[in-house]
Amino acid sequence: MGTQAQTTQDLGVAEASAANTASGNAQDGGPAALSDSSPAARIRALLAGTLDPTVVAQSLFDVPLHNEEAMRIETVRLRALRRSLQGAPLDCGDTEAKRRDTRESLTLPDAGLSMSDSEVMEGPQWKERQALDQARLDFYELPVKRRLVVLALHAQRVAAAVAAQQQESDAQRRIQQATAERQQALDAAKRARSEAERLVAEELARLLGIEQQLSVMQQGFDTRRAERQAARDVLLGWQRRAREARQGTSDDADKTYDSLRQTLRDARAALAIALDQVDSGRSQIPDLGPDPFAKWTSDISTDAVRKQRDVLEQSTKKLTDWERRDREERAADLMNAIDTLNRERLELLDYLSSSKRGAVTGFTGAGLDQARSELRHLLLVLRYHRHVSSRWLGSLQKPDIGLRSALWHILAVLVPWALVGGLYLWWRRRAPQALAHIEARVEQADREARLSKPSVVLQMVRFGIAIHVPVQRIALFLFLTWLIPDGSRALLEVQLLLVIAGWILTGGLVVGAINAVFEIESTTRADTGNASLRLRSLRLAGRVVVAFALILLIGDRLVGQGTVYRWIFSTCWVAAIPIFLVLIRWWRETVFQRVERVRRRSPLQRWVLSHRRGWASFAAATVAGVHLFGTGAVRLLQGWAARFGSVRRIHAYFFRRELDKLGAERAATTLDPLPADLFEQLGPDRVSTEWIEPLPQPVVADVIQRIQNRQGGIFAVVGARGAGKTTLLGHLGQQGRAALHVGCAESRGLDALRTRMLTLAGLAPTTSLECFGEWADDAEHGVSVVLLDDLQTHVATAMGGLEHFDQLMALAQRRSKHAVWVLAIDEFIWPFLRRARGTQPIFDDVIALAPWSEERIGQLLDQRTADTGLTATFEDLLEELPSNADELDRQDALRARQVAYYRLLWDHANGNPGIALHLWRIALRLDRDGIGHVQRLQTPPAAQLDLLPDPALFTLRAILQRSQAAATDVVLATQLRASDVADTLRYALARGYLVEQDGLVRVSWTWLSTVVRFLERRHLLVVR
Repeated sequence: MGTQAQTTQDLGVAEASAANTASGNAQDGGPAALSDSSPAARIRALLAGTLDPTVVAQSLFDVPLHNEEAMRIETVRLRALRRSLQGAPLDCGDTEAKRRDTRESLTLPDAGLSMSDSEVMEGPQWKERQALDQARLDFYELPVKRRLVVLALHAQRVAAAVAAQQQESDAQRRIQQATAERQQALDAAKRARSEAERLVAEELARLLGIEQQLSVMQQGFDTRRAERQAARDVLLGWQRRAREARQGTSDDADKTYDSLRQTLRDARAALAIALDQVDSGRSQIPDLGPDPFAKWTSDISTDAVRKQRDVLEQSTKKLTDWERRDREERAADLMNAIDTLNRERLELLDYLSSSKRGAVTGFTGAGLDQARSELRHLLLVLRYHRHVSSRWLGSLQKPDIGLRSALWHILAVLVPWALVGGLYLWWRRRAPQALAHIEARVEQADREARLSKPSVVLQMVRFGIAIHVPVQRIALFLFLTWLIPDGSRALLEVQLLLVIAGWILTGGLVVGAINAVFEIESTTRADTGNASLRLRSLRLAGRVVVAFALILLIGDRLVGQGTVYRWIFSTCWVAAIPIFLVLIRWWRETVFQRVERVRRRSPLQRWVLSHRRGWASFAAATVAGVHLFGTGAVRLLQGWAARFGSVRRIHAYFFRRELDKLGAERAATTLDPLPADLFEQLGPDRVSTEWIEPLPQPVVADVIQRIQNRQGGIFAVVGARGAGKTTLLGHLGQQGRAALHVGCAESRGLDALRTRMLTLAGLAPTTSLECFGEWADDAEHGVSVVLLDDLQTHVATAMGGLEHFDQLMALAQRRSKHAVWVLAIDEFIWPFLRRARGTQPIFDDVIALAPWSEERIGQLLDQRTADTGLTATFEDLLEELPSNADELDRQDALRARQVAYYRLLWDHANGNPGIALHLWRIALRLDRDGIGHVQRLQTPPAAQLDLLPDPALFTLRAILQRSQAAATDVVLATQLRASDVADTLRYALARGYLVEQDGLVRVSWTWLSTVVRFLERRHLLVVR
């Protein structure tokens, strides 16, 4: 009881001190000099929330506290009185000289004061009156809401005091009654006529004495409960004071921090004592002792003793429970108090002065003392939660819980855990085989696609195989965590275990993921041979990082980010030094071997190899390891950045500028252009001999399945000119029993197209389209697929321009039960068709050809060049090599030039393989030995198009939308004058923008990419 009262007093000292400080001690004889019973001191106590509950707040003021107008008038009066006193020429000092000067000044005729007035102003009653006026003014000047809160808090304390007084009166009455009954029992013992009667009376008196002690203890429990409530109120006051200190100056924060820390230290000491009492288990409740009348044989009645003993046994049991709860509540309140005070202390750190904060958190004496306090705080927290855990475990073994209920609770937790664990073990045994089977199937798909390097899908599968073990563990951990009961999850020990396990498992996943990335990126035998060493190194680094992270997290959770936390956080980098030395020790031989494999060594590398033995080998391995790690990281970063199209385009731009500079410095060499036959073989209109698998599209697989099973359907292939529509149609035609491939661009009008279709099908020229469709869709003798290429030539962007397209689609819709119809349409006319007719249900699906990747375009160029039997060299684009370069250096440089040049073609062609092929063939020149020399890329200047008027731009757009068109088609689509269209065609043909064949014009391959980009920039062309 005394300890709890002392704790409450310790927590309240600083609050009362804060109130006295806020009262303004600038005046002599201020509140600090007044007694606690003075009205001014009581008003200060009212403001601080510590006024005696027996004092009525209204009695301290002259005006009604519910009358705002009266208080406002009193406020104005007190302010005026204070200003008049501050302006008076009197200085009520304590020295004799001041009093003599005052008396002389008071004798002046116009002074207005006599010597007796001066003596009154120097007296203690005058000062007390001044302090009272100042205290009342401070109360009146409070905001209305704050004033109402102060009065409400005092009213609550008054009500609590009245209730406590009532309880105390009841307890005193019980004590007095027990005392009287005990005295009666003692008197009866003295008057007893026999020894048996005396024994009965003495036992009854003893029991009544114990009852008196129990009543006193019960009163003590009630008192301590009230004291704990008062301590909670004081704790709220500390929170308010800390909040005000954070809003004030750094000096206020420094003073509050010191006071707060002293209060926190006292609270920790009280908690240690409370935990000692809880852990001891010794009860202060008096023991009733053995029943002396258990084997009583006398005729003397012991009913009164037995009745009193039964009452005391119940009271003892009740008070024992009260005592246990009182100790636990006291420990819980003190635990909450030190947590709250410590949190407020930590929040004050950022508001302290720089010198104070540096002393508290730095490696100083004050910092060391603070660290010891935080460690003690940590021990108290762990000790308290150990008690909470023990109490929770004990609650599971309560005798009032039936065996069936206990077993049910245990099974409710263990059975789901067992099921999840069994499922985890089952999958863990079968996961390697299942994942290996998936990897084998993806590898087979890559081999069938003839990819030069693993596909993204295969890389993702291998990445998943590499990290599947930690992923399985994390999944198991999450399931088990989800199954933990809420009551168990709230325990601090369980939370800490979950945090530790979570970080360890996450660290294992991160280490596995990093190792998997290196496994996928590694391409040499040396990299794969050091896989175990790399994994061990990553695990070492991961364990150190997880260890420091757990120390910081657990410290933050238990103590907060105080001095110890900042010490660890600021010095954790020191641990990197021994870790780095250990890694160098492990990798030393590997580093030397890698440096030794370098073909052309730098001076630094030669120095490293010259110090492979002796004490300097460690320093040499360190230097070489840092160099290898840096260069490897740069290469890895470059490879990662090269995956982004924007980065590759920037690289292509700088490579073009480099080639332009190189061409300006070198003299032109005499080389011959490609012969017509080679030029034609490399052209985009020639189909490749080998099929290059496009990007995986489920639609293509669905079309092939329909062709092979003769399930019918209508599909559209949308792509730019040169994107591979014709090649894809040829590939689809090879999938079925029979195919009919019709080029729509070779026919003018629907009748011409019908005639060509009948000719290719071997039918009579007079056969109608409906009969052709019936023949093609025949279940036994029909074709598997009808391929219509360049269908955009039969579409006009004008009124009635979709007549032929609608007739063909109507035929396909009627005759596509068994035959698959595939229509290739240019992407420049596709937006018009989509807006006019939509995509579904007119088509079952649409195959959109995406731009080719840089790798696929390079593969196409190499394949087409090899088909012609031509050998291409990049020697003319090679910069001058160093004098000590050998043939291997030269081949590496040529390979780098080849990759950069293919990237340049890919960038200018915007992923269009047809344009890239055309640019490739015009860049080749033959020497006398028939070797093709790759020349600098020559692209047409787009600035010429800026000079064209709008009618010319509309003409170019109309030609692009139909791929090829006649002058009349352009006039119909643009509604321009025929003379304007004719002038534009003449000008464009002369400049090379267009080429003419069989009376039809189309944009040349040389200008195609430039024209498309220009029209897109002018918002005259919308793709898809």
